[in-house]
Amino acid sequence: MEGLIELKRLTVINIVDNETDALSSPCSCMTPTPNISKSTPTNTGTSTGTGTAAPDNRPCTYTQELVTVLSDHKILNFDYMCHAAHGLSLLLIAEYDEEENETETVQEVTKSNDNDTSTYAYASVQNASSTVPVPKKRRKSTQLLFDGGPDPAVWRSNAQKLKIDLPSIDTVVLSHYHVDHSNGLRAAVKDISAARIQSGHPDPLVVDLHKSKITTRGLKVICIRSFIHSFIHSFIRSFIHTLKRTYIYRTIFSQDFLSCMSKYLQPKMSKVRGKIYAMKPDNPTIEELGGTMIHTTLNGKGHLVGNGCFYVSGEIPRKTSFELGIPGHFTGLEDGNWVPDEDVMDERYVACKIRGRGIVVFSACSHAGIVNVCNDAVEKLSSNLTGVVGGFHLAGSSVDNRIDSTISGLKELEPEILLAGHCTGWRAKAKLYQAFEYNFQPLTVGGKYVFNSM
Repeated sequence: MEGLIELKRLTVINIVDNETDALSSPCSCMTPTPNISKSTPTNTGTSTGTGTAAPDNRPCTYTQELVTVLSDHKILNFDYMCHAAHGLSLLLIAEYDEEENETETVQEVTKSNDNDTSTYAYASVQNASSTVPVPKKRRKSTQLLFDGGPDPAVWRSNAQKLKIDLPSIDTVVLSHYHVDHSNGLRAAVKDISAARIQSGHPDPLVVDLHKSKITTRGLKVICIRSFIHSFIHSFIRSFIHTLKRTYIYRTIFSQDFLSCMSKYLQPKMSKVRGKIYAMKPDNPTIEELGGTMIHTTLNGKGHLVGNGCFYVSGEIPRKTSFELGIPGHFTGLEDGNWVPDEDVMDERYVACKIRGRGIVVFSACSHAGIVNVCNDAVEKLSSNLTGVVGGFHLAGSSVDNRIDSTISGLKELEPEILLAGHCTGWRAKAKLYQAFEYNFQPLTVGGKYVFNSM
């Protein structure tokens, strides 16, 4: 993506997430250990053999919520600890260098040497002076709020406990129209806008939404007979996907055949018996997220926000054979009817690029599939994958069979850091840790994650 700025540092603060864990120590990939490099698979430390420590170039560090509380308040008061809730809200703080030309007065002296006359700049020489432009780098920053979680009260409370600098938040991006990501924005947008106005900030808050403006979503709960029908279909799909890894299968069938068969066997929940339950409350409307000094934008294509520091995706291509959306997911129409919407096509991800490393991808729920998300980001931004952050949507009986295939797909992408939270689920987290022991860290509410440039 042309125009995407490379960041000097990216700080991620987890305002809302499903889990709280202030006690567990960071994984080895997240905490620099003396005398080891990031490729050294040990916590005990090693030496280079030359008497000097090997460089530690880990891309990310993690600060537990407990450490932050003790540092800020000098007391272990649990009133200062964040509350977990089923949803996600991340604050992304981007720092970058921007060159500016400033004028400086320099002293000029003329020096003759073998008929060669040159001009030099000396601060100590008292001679003729002139004003010249001098390029200087200035550190700048911009902040983006990615989703708001499920509850306005939880977002407001956690933001206060984390001492979020509300006037400094320039952009709010909603990943998709699900209440566990959108409802908290009812408080977040209002509080941020009010804080910016009170501080005299000259620019409006940008609220970035998908153009579909979906209000109501629902899930179908199926009867026992339909559940058995769904289970059989899921088992057959998993069996075919396992077969594709064998030599015999690859020599007989093509990948196109596998993809077609998997999609054909996807259980169509719209055709099985069951009751659709609406997700309440409804998503906030455009009017609710508007107001004084708020600029609301509706987008369907990929674009840059935050002074060019962040890329917000458009429609995510569905290419893998195993990432097949949400079985039984529906969208409500204005006339009260429901339409099947298992692909959740309004979902978007956010990505940024760390200087000297690669891109960090933020996927709130990964209904498109986290492998599809990462592949699209790598292709669109023409970069290797440094970090993957967010919910991987691998929790629940309808998607458990995708865990192994997802891990295989992520291994091919070779991310340096995986930070999985929200809807990833404990089974997937356990397997992710087994597969990425030195690259995986669970997301927890109140956690602080810092990506540094090379």
